[in-house]
Amino acid sequence: MNIVDEEGAPAHLGVRPFLMYAPWLAKEIVLSNINVARIILSREMPLRRNLISVPARQKSELGRVIFANSITLTPGTVSVRLEGNQVLVHGLSLSESSDEMTDEMGERVCRIERGYDDAVDECDDEPIVSDSNTSGQGAS
Repeated sequence: MNIVDEEGAPAHLGVRPFLMYAPWLAKEIVLSNINVARIILSREMPLRRNLISVPARQKSELGRVIFANSITLTPGTVSVRLEGNQVLVHGLSLSESSDEMTDEMGERVCRIERGYDDAVDECDDEPIVSDSNTSGQGAS
């Protein structure tokens, strides 16, 4: 009886990669909380809400799910849809490009996929097909 599979409980990834990733993600969550608080408490409320299509370069579906969930855990951003190698992200104040938004987080999730923390870039670098209807459009 295979009630729990590798995707439901990714024990095959080990604990060490998450020990390296969790503190970094916690730091990003705190920094994003501060940024969202500044936006909300500002008299001008400098919101730049929009939807942006972000490439997910992880090799496995589990890696892409971890990546999308990490984006959602970060205040001010929500992963709306994960389709193929693209994550549609809604943000309160997204001023950076999709590549800038995902460089470090994407690489760290790739390291989790590999099961260890090293500097070798082994993310999927295949061409990403982007949905031109959603990339960079503003939302009201």
